[in-house]
Amino acid sequence: MSESNDSVFSALADPTRRQILEWLDGGEDPLTATALASRLPITRQAVTKHLKELEGAGLVSSVREGRETHYSATIDGLDTAAVWLAARGAVWDERLARLSESAIGREDASSTMVHDPGASREYIYHFGPGPRPELATNPDAWTAEDVEVGAAHFAYLSRTAEEGIVILAGRSQDGVGPAIVIFEADDLEDARRFMERDPFVSHGLFTGSLHPFNTALMRVP
Repeated sequence: MSESNDSVFSALADPTRRQILEWLDGGEDPLTATALASRLPITRQAVTKHLKELEGAGLVSSVREGRETHYSATIDGLDTAAVWLAARGAVWDERLARLSESAIGREDASSTMVHDPGASREYIYHFGPGPRPELATNPDAWTAEDVEVGAAHFAYLSRTAEEGIVILAGRSQDGVGPAIVIFEADDLEDARRFMERDPFVSHGLFTGSLHPFNTALMRVP
């Protein structure tokens, strides 16, 4: 990850800075540190430090007018972060392709039996369009909050993959095909909870459709 992306995600990691950015990006006129401090339980000096962090990440710009500095949101930092998130999606696509190409020959014995969805340990969910379907194809449509949710989504799948829960995850690169997550769970309700905790689903950026899944064939190296 580049230093610019490091600074963007570091800036967005703090809830106070996220709140400040939302106010600055909310269609209001540029705000001063004094005006922002009046909305927060912290001092003006603390607000100024947060604004410097946001400005250093390319998320905020400032204009000096007399004795006051006025701040407004800028999309420069969000653009670089959105490109990085798209690249991370491509990495997942590559991993999915490698798994698909390297798999061979494992057939689940239960595939010849009547399938009991409640007894399945493997599940798959795919993402569908949310209230803003343009998010799937247009990086410019992502807001600061969307980028934060995207980072949380990637972190959630990365962590659970390391824990052995997620088997694979990826998305199509044409913006038309599916984005999927295949994972293990104790039962259907446990699987549903896992899907609903995915930040993309829990924050409503995308919908999730859950199905029992059964690996029939997998090639091994």
